[in-house]
Amino acid sequence: MSKPENAVCADPYKRHPGVAIATWCPDHIVPHKGSPALFWDLSNWQPLCQGCNSYKAAREEGGFGNETQGVGGSKSSATPGV
Repeated sequence: MSKPENAVCADPYKRHPGVAIATWCPDHIVPHKGSPALFWDLSNWQPLCQGCNSYKAAREEGGFGNETQGVGGSKSSATPGV
């Protein structure tokens, strides 16, 4: 994430349009789930600010009791068996 174009949040969810928010840690667009190839694939990285990263985690991983948003918009419960 040392490239200048990666210093500002990509804002993929349009949470802060037009506002440049600094970021310091890459997000994996496709979760790597332990895969070294996906982990180190620079084309799988995007810069996200802490707010967007937390939003993505809650949305896609079911944080805070939210349903997960799978690929293609499919939803599933964050609570097993529900």
